[in-house]
Amino acid sequence: MKLMNNMSIDALMCMYEQQNFDDFQLHEIRVGLGRGVNVSIYANRSYHSGQMQMIRKGLEQHIDISKYADPRVPLRDMIQMYQKLCKQKGVPVK
Repeated sequence: MKLMNNMSIDALMCMYEQQNFDDFQLHEIRVGLGRGVNVSIYANRSYHSGQMQMIRKGLEQHIDISKYADPRVPLRDMIQMYQKLCKQKGVPVK
């Protein structure tokens, strides 16, 4: 994962703030940037913050998020798929 300094994170956050994300979505984007996640995968206003969080967690765990990274998938289903994929891969569910 590529490490970013706070200045580059702040610059990217300014860009996302101008795109009308709500505060909860912006939080998930900031967390992802801080953890070196490719946030462009979930930085889409069609996702609500809970969905963004599940996609971010999947990316952090290196699981196949394509199974649930769709704004039409309800959050509860995303959580179940995330947990199942973590178990299949043998990684802790965080």
